[in-house]
Amino acid sequence: MHYFDSKDELFTEILRKRDEVDAAHFGTVDVNDVQADALRNGYVAVVRHNAEVPGLVQLFSRLAVEATDPQHPAHEYFLSRRQGLRDLYVQALRRAQAEGSLTTAVDAELIARIMQAVADGMQLQWMVDPDVDMAAAVDALFSLVLAAPGDQPRSAATDA
Repeated sequence: MHYFDSKDELFTEILRKRDEVDAAHFGTVDVNDVQADALRNGYVAVVRHNAEVPGLVQLFSRLAVEATDPQHPAHEYFLSRRQGLRDLYVQALRRAQAEGSLTTAVDAELIARIMQAVADGMQLQWMVDPDVDMAAAVDALFSLVLAAPGDQPRSAATDA
């Protein structure tokens, strides 16, 4: 209590430190030179690593739910973390779409949100059933969105 006003502030700092360690270990996505496979491999590797640190996954998930309250000490951490990751992935995904290595059938921002939702949801499923393969689910998501030969972008005209 000397350095933090509450245990939730301490837990938030633990998660910030975990983010720093993960970034140093797994590297960061270079939005100026990202390929869909590199994005996929990095994301799946982080999710696979999370299965090796169950206590941090539990802390992250518990705090994420509690931090939905704007008064919670971790609220700003989760808002900025999610937005920062989403912004990074949106840039990388848009680049991959422009290069034709990622489907254009779904907007990059929506794909990034779905990726976050799948990762968060798989963590919850894994905490209930540790036999769930979180990384396989995220990898499968990439299989669904990666461009296939002849993939054509959908437009309002073709959807009508």
